[in-house]
Amino acid sequence: MLAAPAGYEVSVASLRNAPAWDPLRKDPRFQKLIPDGEAAQPKLNP
Repeated sequence: MLAAPAGYEVSVASLRNAPAWDPLRKDPRFQKLIPDGEAAQPKLNP
């Protein structure tokens, strides 16, 4: 994260899709971040 440019925001979508996170994807601790992050996001009604 220290190498990220200023203002860079880490989102659930970023954790799931950004190639920068590929080396960590198989780590169970990393995998736990995705469901936790999805649960924390507000639900929008169309």
